[in-house]
Amino acid sequence: QSEIEVKSELGLPVNGITKERLEQMFNQACDYIDNKEMEESERIFKNIFKLSIFYIATSEDDIDYITNLILSCTEYLIMIKLNEKADKSKGDKFLYSQICILLSICKLRKPIHRFLMLRRAKIAAKNVKNYVTAIGLIQKMLSYEKDLQEYDDLGFDKLLQEYNTIKDKGNEKDYPFNIKELENRKINDVLYAESLEFINNKDKVYVCPL
Repeated sequence: QSEIEVKSELGLPVNGITKERLEQMFNQACDYIDNKEMEESERIFKNIFKLSIFYIATSEDDIDYITNLILSCTEYLIMIKLNEKADKSKGDKFLYSQICILLSICKLRKPIHRFLMLRRAKIAAKNVKNYVTAIGLIQKMLSYEKDLQEYDDLGFDKLLQEYNTIKDKGNEKDYPFNIKELENRKINDVLYAESLEFINNKDKVYVCPL
């Protein structure tokens, strides 16, 4: 059966692409992320953008669905670009930690993806002795224990011990991208990924990094 269904009496598409097909593509893109095949994942997320214009919303639920799907794809695409930038910045542990902390606020649909970004950021924060942020990240990680029971070896049993070890340590200096400062930010509309600056200058022209 073709994905392009036509309501002949009106000559209009009933559903140029189905919700089932979009979900299949989204899940496939997430599988590629699980396998660390970021380029393939990026390609599919961008294809979802292209195909989303053929999704015909006939109800408020349909509108909510396609809106949320586009937002989810946006978050994943930003994550992929930041991940690429992080991989290239491992020689500078302070810059690397900043990018990892930014990755931790991407609103990824899959709980396991959010958890892994938090864990990566926590490790990077500890490596530069940014303990205040590390503690905040551990607290967030602990909140995922119930949702991720199907996964083994995520280290939840050690997180509380790790928290107690560093909870009384203060930071030696102020750090940019503190988790407390970032947690209320929306990364997809305030962050310019190329320079890692938050967009607050209306006179400056920013180029989309995607």
